[in-house]
Amino acid sequence: MNNAREEIFNRIKSKTRQNGQDAASIIERRLSAHQRGPVPVFPEELLERFILKLKNVVGTVKEISDMSELPAAVSEYLSSLNVEQKIVTAVPEIHSLNWPADFEVNNRAAISSDLSSVTMAYAAVAETGTLVLQAAKETPTSLNFLPDNFICVLKQQDIHTSMEDIWDAIRKDDKGMPRVVNFITGPSRTADVEQTIQLGAHGPRYLHVIIIRQAGSD
Repeated sequence: MNNAREEIFNRIKSKTRQNGQDAASIIERRLSAHQRGPVPVFPEELLERFILKLKNVVGTVKEISDMSELPAAVSEYLSSLNVEQKIVTAVPEIHSLNWPADFEVNNRAAISSDLSSVTMAYAAVAETGTLVLQAAKETPTSLNFLPDNFICVLKQQDIHTSMEDIWDAIRKDDKGMPRVVNFITGPSRTADVEQTIQLGAHGPRYLHVIIIRQAGSD
């Protein structure tokens, strides 16, 4: 290692320690001392609020009671779009489901030629109708952004009130902080062309959320 590079690394190391504490301890101390701002209050239940806000941003939703119902729900949605019965997913739990014989399921990350993808959300924000997805081997970010038709599976118990609640949950997760966290609110859109909303500008044209209802929530 040359002297200039070593000097840079030493400067970085010195900045991550203060009074014998490492960076993680410093960050945790600052977070615990910071007072949370006003928490939103809304009349709806979390599920109802999330669906309301999701529809406001041109997302669609389907509720099912069990993971075993997912293949039929995905097939029904793709039929409504009049597209081929074919998806890409990297989630083992989804890939191993009992899919119809004429339905093609590819177990991998998405590529530019894929039309429809299915993945699992880490959580969701009821306040804004936002999905929260973590980058991992079984949930690669390409599934969220490359295909035109993005289908996301969300468990009702993973819907939180606000974004602050999401970060609290991530920090408490035994898996630790993920490499990437994506917050997605509705399909991709732009109004750059003649101030007219165009869907699918920089990502999926359609966002469909399939919610697995929590047992006893009916």
